[in-house]
Amino acid sequence: MAEENNNEPPPLRSRHRYPLSAPTRQRLRQKRYDLNLSFERLGKLLSVHWSTVRKWETGETSHYSSSHHEKLQAFIAGDYDHLFTVRRDISPLPLPAADLCSGDDAGSQRLDSVLRRIAHLYQLAQSNAGLQSAIIRQLDDLTDGILARLATERNAVAPPAHP
Repeated sequence: MAEENNNEPPPLRSRHRYPLSAPTRQRLRQKRYDLNLSFERLGKLLSVHWSTVRKWETGETSHYSSSHHEKLQAFIAGDYDHLFTVRRDISPLPLPAADLCSGDDAGSQRLDSVLRRIAHLYQLAQSNAGLQSAIIRQLDDLTDGILARLATERNAVAPPAHP
């Protein structure tokens, strides 16, 4: 049997622990809520089990290890927000052609059909609040873009004001 060499010190492991203050827990929870993330999804991002995220937020765990420090601080600082938010700089969709609404009110029928599909989609997503929020955000973005385009086009064709 080979002799073990007990003269060598064990390898050094840096296991620094960082305290989880109440403000840090609150910022973590608020950021998770703002991004509509589940414990599971945030746990995957931070490379921890979902229950660890829950314990961090509730205060059941008062410290976290140095191996999670960088990602946790980056998440709280907003460095990962772009992974979970809908882009707001998407250019608006082109307005429908004028002939779409001509004839037998085909435009109104198409609009009614699209609105019913959106309502159905929203109902299907009922068990997923994050998905419902994403649907609403995207519809808000779309309508904001269309309103901006309408305002731009109206200003472009408006006759100049007479003094």
